[in-house]
Amino acid sequence: PDFSSFCGPNEMRYLALVSHNGMKETMMKFVIANKNVLKKFCLTGTDSTMRMLRRVFAGDDTVMFGPSCASGPLGGDAQLV
Repeated sequence: PDFSSFCGPNEMRYLALVSHNGMKETMMKFVIANKNVLKKFCLTGTDSTMRMLRRVFAGDDTVMFGPSCASGPLGGDAQLV
């Protein structure tokens, strides 16, 4: 279901999505199933996750993306602060 956000585009909270390689397909299914909620956040994640997010939300100008993090042991959740 769709809902209205209390925040304007410049006040959005960031939501970082990070998964191990074996879980990328599961994450994509999660994103597709929850698109209406996720697009209420400024989305960020690793380079590979950001590519997936841009594919899933292609053509939706209401989605905001933040910076991406590097992949690997020194990226991902290690870079998210």
